Amino acid sequence: MGASSFLRCYRDGGPGPEPGPEIESLVAMVELDGQPYGVRLTDNVAKTSFDRQRSAALGSSHVVLLCFAVDQPGSLQSLAERWLQSLVIAGVAQSPGGGGAPLVLVGLRADRRGPEGCVSESEATDFAEACGARGYFECSTHDIDSVQRAVDEALALAKDHYGRQWQEQPSTERPQVGSEEWLEHERLNVGEDSAPLEQSAIKAGLSMLGRTRTNKHAWLRVDLPDMALTSIDALRPYELLQFVNVSRNRLRSLEPLGALRGLLHLNASSGRRPSKILRRSSMSAP
Repeated sequence: MGASSFLRCYRDGGPGPEPGPEIESLVAMVELDGQPYGVRLTDNVAKTSFDRQRSAALGSSHVVLLCFAVDQPGSLQSLAERWLQSLVIAGVAQSPGGGGAPLVLVGLRADRRGPEGCVSESEATDFAEACGARGYFECSTHDIDSVQRAVDEALALAKDHYGRQWQEQPSTERPQVGSEEWLEHERLNVGEDSAPLEQSAIKAGLSMLGRTRTNKHAWLRVDLPDMALTSIDALRPYELLQFVNVSRNRLRSLEPLGALRGLLHLNASSGRRPSKILRRSSMSAP
């Protein structure tokens, strides 16, 4: 319905040839309020092959764009009947006051709106208010400014949400440099490494296949929770991973994660405290 063309237009600065290959994700460097950010935009395609990654992608988003085609009223109905339910499953809030990522409604193919059989702007605005979206924008790949405006507004919301996540995190969840408990947690003797991470476990936990900043295809996420792991040295070769979940294990060191130069999101809670999310000064995109 135009989502891939929407992303392609943002990436290339124009509509490009049609038809083109589907884009499932892209990485871009942007400047927000004078600060550089690495962002990922993921096209949540309806193919069944994406079912496994859908909740992971939505759950780690900082903003969600709900896209439909203004010349296809059924696509707006599909948002109501299918995709909003996916947000509930992924734990993404559907109201401005919720704790999840903000929602933005985007009407694609606005240049194809005719006098009949299309979604009106007032209908779309009412839908946005009903589902708790923070705004409604109409776009056309033949109008790059409309595409840029929608993405810019969405990224501004994502940045605000990303900042609030840090502000709302209780200070007791952040380890203090020099605390005895943290230093003990970082020590690991060879004899204590009774459950090292195996390659078979990594392969079973990989998901979210997409493009990296160097335009390579790679696995971007791995989930390894509740495995009683004592070390994760086997992750070193997976340097393009961006999302890592090693929560509720028995790790004494996170040093191997230093090899993951693309890491954006890390869940390394030990289970003794509430879940602790650590991020670099980058934010994953929707």
